Amino acid sequence: MPLVRRSVFYALAFVTLGAAGVARAADDYKSLGLVYFTNVQAGLLQDGIVPYFAFGSSPQFGAHIQTGSIRNLTGLNLSTLTFQGAVGPHPFLPGNPEIHVINTAQGDIYCTWTADFTLSFINAEGDAVFSGDGDFLVTGGTGKYEHATGRFRTLFETGPVPFGADEALAVYSQNGRIKK
Repeated sequence: MPLVRRSVFYALAFVTLGAAGVARAADDYKSLGLVYFTNVQAGLLQDGIVPYFAFGSSPQFGAHIQTGSIRNLTGLNLSTLTFQGAVGPHPFLPGNPEIHVINTAQGDIYCTWTADFTLSFINAEGDAVFSGDGDFLVTGGTGKYEHATGRFRTLFETGPVPFGADEALAVYSQNGRIKK
């Protein structure tokens, strides 16, 4: 089964099973999910853009989709294999605003963010694991989230990504607060 089709299948199963029977808290935000990255090679360069698409589940609002892109602010530091990034142009919204979108059944949640990213080589062939640690700031939204505020942390890590691959799949977790 091709990576994209297999990944979508796993993501749908994860979201469906992960959302079942979970109590919803008022402002606490926790989410687990899978995120798919494209254009990974160009994204290692300064000002490179890496679009992403995620499926997740949260006790606060159940199954949801997250979309946006990473803008590489510094280029890959070859001695530490790290770079700093920020929210890039949204690949699916008209005008491509620099915004991260969490699409829920009650409305969209808009965020900006900054993050530190790491590339860890795992073998002599150049396969690597890509990870990130991001600080997300909620800036509003639509529907019940029109005046949303809050802040949360996002951590993600891929499995082994073959050398030269231009796509990657990662597991993510998010923890913090989102107020309607």
